[in-house]
Amino acid sequence: GTVWDVEQFESLFMAQAAALGAVSASPADIETVKKNRKRYLEKFQSQGPGDEEELHSLYEEFAESFLSCTHNKLFLMMGEVLFTLRMWRSIEGLEAWELIKTEEAVLNLFVEALESGNPDRAAELMKKVYPHNGELEKLLRRIPAGTVPEIPAKLFREVYLRDK
Repeated sequence: GTVWDVEQFESLFMAQAAALGAVSASPADIETVKKNRKRYLEKFQSQGPGDEEELHSLYEEFAESFLSCTHNKLFLMMGEVLFTLRMWRSIEGLEAWELIKTEEAVLNLFVEALESGNPDRAAELMKKVYPHNGELEKLLRRIPAGTVPEIPAKLFREVYLRDK
């Protein structure tokens, strides 16, 4: 498989998780997601060399708390498999503020989806988490799954920062 296969599956999977979470999550569940979002973003903004492992761990806690909102064990199990295949992106030439702004916006959409209480709205919001264009899809289709994709800063800006 390719990075595109993983990306496409993740976008469909997370939209369904958001839809189920929007009607299943308790206020305490959502607070846990918010707490984990805050912890991850604080580390993301202050990260330095050697912080990758802690950053990955904090993101996994965030993602696990999001999937836990479904109250469906299969979503958690599938999430574990998905996150072993899903690699982080390498974006050369991107300003730190651009990456931080994007990461905050994405994680805020996860929370907004849960808080909506509406499965259709939640799934729709998740489409914004996984924006694609033909150029990005072509690039990701050429990269084997399990590989860190290198995305040019210009393409990243076109896809992720176009309406920010």
